Amino acid sequence: MAIVSVYIEEGCITCDACEETLPEVFHVTDDTCYIKADVRLDGGYDRNEGKAGLKLETISQFEDDIFDAADGCPVDVIIVVEGGESETVVEEEAPAAVVDVVVPEPAVEETVEVTGDDLGELLSAGDRSLAILFGSQSGNSEALAAKFSKQASNYGLEGTVYDMDGFDFASLSAMKRVLIICSTWGEGEMPDNAEDLWQVAKKASAGSLNGVHYSVLALGDTSYELFCESGKDWDEQLEKLGATRLVDRVDCDVDYESMAAAWALDAMAAMAAVDGTGVFHEDMVDAIKEYVAGGDEGADGEDGFIVPDITAESIQAEISIFRYDPEATTTGLDT
Repeated sequence: MAIVSVYIEEGCITCDACEETLPEVFHVTDDTCYIKADVRLDGGYDRNEGKAGLKLETISQFEDDIFDAADGCPVDVIIVVEGGESETVVEEEAPAAVVDVVVPEPAVEETVEVTGDDLGELLSAGDRSLAILFGSQSGNSEALAAKFSKQASNYGLEGTVYDMDGFDFASLSAMKRVLIICSTWGEGEMPDNAEDLWQVAKKASAGSLNGVHYSVLALGDTSYELFCESGKDWDEQLEKLGATRLVDRVDCDVDYESMAAAWALDAMAAMAAVDGTGVFHEDMVDAIKEYVAGGDEGADGEDGFIVPDITAESIQAEISIFRYDPEATTTGLDT
């Protein structure tokens, strides 16, 4: 019987025994044990409760070690799935027949493009989810996340805010659009609610976030040496894990409102240009911005959003003023 898959049941005590035995396959977090993404056929990073198959090279190289890790688990939560080996059937060759071979003309691959006429479909069809994760110590990042989530509907997106505290990092790989808003605490440290997630992210496998599109907004204070360090760390790590940066990170000082709003305009327009299948249409970003702005030209407001020009036709008014002179005891109307 050959190994097909391996998964982790509930009850892991995070003793590190499996990772010490086979770090290429097992990764112990603060709460449980994960099967690494680069050894799985589905590229997932979790306990593999769905029993996704292991890659053939993983099985051939580490089969004995996987069994050893399972046998060495003190609480028996590592479950190895085995399957029957397929038999190779050798049939007697029949005499070769002479046949006429017709070579078909090469098929022309049809390219589907999203044009300006399809803007409405782009902003409404398929998965339009937008995940906004915040790491916040004083509440500023959380408030911005809530604000931008409400504005997401203007871009045809369904914004959902996630507190980094308790967020399942493995679920990030299934998200097409992700915005990170994170402040820096102390001397370049993560906010308290982001620290656990950051520790998991640092140990994740390269390529585990392929297909994810992201942008980072960093909040900080230039009076500190490690200005916006946490946001910089997230930006760099997501790229290392295979995610695609659509809009460059913006680093904000204590007066962050205007820069944050300008970042949101660019970031959400770019996220909206990711279609329901996860394909980014860069040529549609400007059209989306114009669509959201209503096609009106205007001045930039202090928060970075467009203030439309408001004009009206000139009007004429006739005003009558009642006048009274107490000394002369006279009255009258001035027009």
